Amino acid sequence: MTDKRRGPDLGWFSPERRVQALKNQAAMLDAAQDLIFQNGVAATTVADVAKKAGSSVSTIYRYFEDKQSMVNAVFDRVAEETLATVIALVDPGRWAGSTLGDVLEGYIRFSLSTGREQRRLRSIGRELTDMNRLTRERFDAAERQSEIGLSSLLLARQEEIGHPDPEVAVAFVLEQLSAMIERRVEPHAGVGNRRPKLASYDDEQFVTEALRSVCAYLDTPFPADD
Repeated sequence: MTDKRRGPDLGWFSPERRVQALKNQAAMLDAAQDLIFQNGVAATTVADVAKKAGSSVSTIYRYFEDKQSMVNAVFDRVAEETLATVIALVDPGRWAGSTLGDVLEGYIRFSLSTGREQRRLRSIGRELTDMNRLTRERFDAAERQSEIGLSSLLLARQEEIGHPDPEVAVAFVLEQLSAMIERRVEPHAGVGNRRPKLASYDDEQFVTEALRSVCAYLDTPFPADD
């Protein structure tokens, strides 16, 4: 007897349907990310996401098993994008024709921005009980890649470093910037209610003075104004 059971719908593999499916999923993740970052995980419902994405709850469940899997997908995408951005930041080709001071300024600005984003993500992440292991690994990898990549970039330009021991100087600069940026991002961490002395300075002043500090220590020129 011939088995007349229907096989899988191979139409899924058509390029047009695949592209549309990816667009639909991206729109849902965009909506979920906006709502989660604005209201937190607990206050964000699948119905809210569907409404913001211009979709329906049933369609959401075609792409995600449940709310938890959707939330994990949001965080995993953010982690993947963070890692990709860090890799691009420390790519030597990106800084061709730039000075060591330019590299340091770009790193400080990037770290200040992403540091605040990471702070918000950590706060939101405390609501999660089952964050994807791969997501955590990607966030950790981005942090490691940032430090390793900057170290390699700086040491590749040793001729621009006037400090007698470039390797030691670069190691100290990495620690110094990490501590300064962390304190800037988390101004009250570990200091009780004491107001940090630099809290009254805006970000531009912070970037300028942090850059002056590390450039002076490395004995490399401060970037010229455009």
